Amino acid sequence: DSAVSSGSAAAQALDWLLPLEAQRHPVDVFAAEIVLAAECAWLEELVDPFVATLAALLAPRRASVCIFAFRERARASSTCFVSGEEVLRRLGRAGCDVRRREAVAGRPGMEEAAGGNTTQIFEVRRRGAGADAC
Repeated sequence: DSAVSSGSAAAQALDWLLPLEAQRHPVDVFAAEIVLAAECAWLEELVDPFVATLAALLAPRRASVCIFAFRERARASSTCFVSGEEVLRRLGRAGCDVRRREAVAGRPGMEEAAGGNTTQIFEVRRRGAGADAC
């Protein structure tokens, strides 16, 4: 089928502390249709830069969706880890809608971690973006 073979994919790691304009090479991050983010928003100091970067990538005429994977590490007494609930709250304040898609079992031996051994998968879109927005 020619529709299957006509697509392309590229990956680029981003530094959330740098402006996106400075990270357009080797791949133009503003040309992305889908953003994949996994295991990247669990330290308190990185959450706000991550949220700002994601909101910029999901801005109108840019990427339409982010698939975001998060495994809970925070405990009630955590000062360096941030809870998944707090990450989702900050995404909402940045103008994003978040929909929980599924949970995926993790690696054996990780059951004692703060959030257990499950990775949560979320779909993140710009608020009001299309019929699939939450």
